[in-house]
Amino acid sequence: MALGASASGWAFAVDVSNRSRHEFEVKNEVEGTVRFEPVRALLATLNQRDIAMAGLGASTLAWHRQHQFCGLCGSRMVAVEAGGRRACTSETCRNRAYPRVDPVVIALVQDPVRDKILLGRQSVYRPMMYSCLAGYVGPCESLEEAVRREVKEESGIDVGEMSYHSSQPWPIGRGASCQMMVGFTATATSTEIHIDTNELEDCRWFSRAEVAEAEELVVARRPGPSEESSKTLSIPGPYAIAHHLIKNWLSTTKAPLQASGRNKL
Repeated sequence: MALGASASGWAFAVDVSNRSRHEFEVKNEVEGTVRFEPVRALLATLNQRDIAMAGLGASTLAWHRQHQFCGLCGSRMVAVEAGGRRACTSETCRNRAYPRVDPVVIALVQDPVRDKILLGRQSVYRPMMYSCLAGYVGPCESLEEAVRREVKEESGIDVGEMSYHSSQPWPIGRGASCQMMVGFTATATSTEIHIDTNELEDCRWFSRAEVAEAEELVVARRPGPSEESSKTLSIPGPYAIAHHLIKNWLSTTKAPLQASGRNKL
């Protein structure tokens, strides 16, 4: 499938998931070994344009693999328009399908009175890695409603005023789907945490000093905690919108959080 053109030429994505990776790992005397890497492993090394290109290819190819047959009549579907959509092969159906983007909200929840923020971790995270709470937007649900529901479900915390901060495409979502992360800052109206252990392994309030120390590790590109017993907080790197939500909070004084967006709700 075609990904797009730039000054250096066109870029294409090719699905080789049913082939041996060793068939395509070749030795180049100038550039060294050409090898496969998952998109997630490239987030911290590629520039934004290349991340977007790689993510577009990976997520769209995954979508093609997951939509082999028509959801209306069951006939086989084929890629058309340079891979931009799929078309049903039945002449009587002619259904068309387009790559999906799943909306996800992610929120930096603050307690301005105690000058702390709420962060959670999943069991798949590296030791002491915590991030902002996030979740899918439900059918017929507004983004603001999704923020309040997700925070309440995962942590038991109620939130009041919130502001839009920014958004980020996330091409490595669940099932290799492409997600649109919509970031908010929100103010907590309660403080007692009740964790949904089906969603999170842990959830805590962190002080400004703890978060600032974690941010320094990211800026210095020093490795985070390597042992389960470590007590040092670790946060996502600049490739993730969670990092920028956290960094925005750190840049404020001990006062209600200021978001980059204009709409306060």
